[in-house]
Amino acid sequence: MAEAHQAVAFSFQITHEGVQFNYDWEVFSLVWSSGLRSYRKRLARFLNNIRNGVYPSSKEYLFSILTIVIVCHFLLGVDTSFGFINALNKHIVEP
Repeated sequence: MAEAHQAVAFSFQITHEGVQFNYDWEVFSLVWSSGLRSYRKRLARFLNNIRNGVYPSSKEYLFSILTIVIVCHFLLGVDTSFGFINALNKHIVEP
């Protein structure tokens, strides 16, 4: 029973003197670093999925497509959003 009591990392007590919150700093830092490692892996997995899934071609091809879209929009006056931005502004921006 003593081993189970020592395994508790957080203790929270409400007494007539007030609230007492005790925690083991070593266990808290281990939990924090575990969560941080998990989010780093999740971010790396997300970026890897974008890099390998959405844009399987080279970066040069992506930049050339972006350049064509920007030239069409600014120099030729073509609406590259197919009217989606104007429709969105009607619903978001208050008159």
